[in-house]
Amino acid sequence: PPPPPPPPPPQPPQSAMEQELERARLASEARKRSASAEAARKEDEEKEAMRAERRLKREAAWEQELKAMKKNERQEAVRRRKNDKKVIDKVLKSKSAYETLSLKPKWYEVWKKEGVGVSVKQVKKAYRNMAKRIHPDKNKDSRAEDAFDMLQEAYEILSDPESKKAYDRKLNLQKQNTREDQLSNAQDMAVNAFERSRLMTKIVSTLLGPFAPSFFMLCALII
Repeated sequence: PPPPPPPPPPQPPQSAMEQELERARLASEARKRSASAEAARKEDEEKEAMRAERRLKREAAWEQELKAMKKNERQEAVRRRKNDKKVIDKVLKSKSAYETLSLKPKWYEVWKKEGVGVSVKQVKKAYRNMAKRIHPDKNKDSRAEDAFDMLQEAYEILSDPESKKAYDRKLNLQKQNTREDQLSNAQDMAVNAFERSRLMTKIVSTLLGPFAPSFFMLCALII
């Protein structure tokens, strides 16, 4: 057999200046990451403040509209707003772009995989249908603009074929990681339950002595 390759030459030790420069570089990168995270946090806070102000204005406008209505009109408006709220709740609680557009398979369609077979034409049709229901001019819920923003974002992702492919890959990876986490948690729970039952068995056997087998048999019959 051919002789093994020679080991790589040892790296010369860094000088004190090189070490100091490396520490300075790492510290600079850490400061940049921290500044970027802080900027993102402030941007999120500003957006949330704007959304909250927008919701308050819509709520105030709704109260004014309600006061100007007659009693029977007011009752009908309140009923319609309850239905509007249900639609908005569904959108805001959605966990994927498909669910936002009401394109997620139903709970009983276990054979379907989310996103598979959904065409751009179906996405556009679903967007139009949902937009009619949650557009701020149609929907009186104070959070309608927030839900409509989510709808537009979902549409932008899924209406472009390349963007949809990338999103599907990301979604499948997230679901795979979730399944692995659930499996790991289930295994941990099973191990903990086994250890506790073994400890309990040992304690009962110590306390009851020769009567322990009869006690366990009785427990098995009861269960």
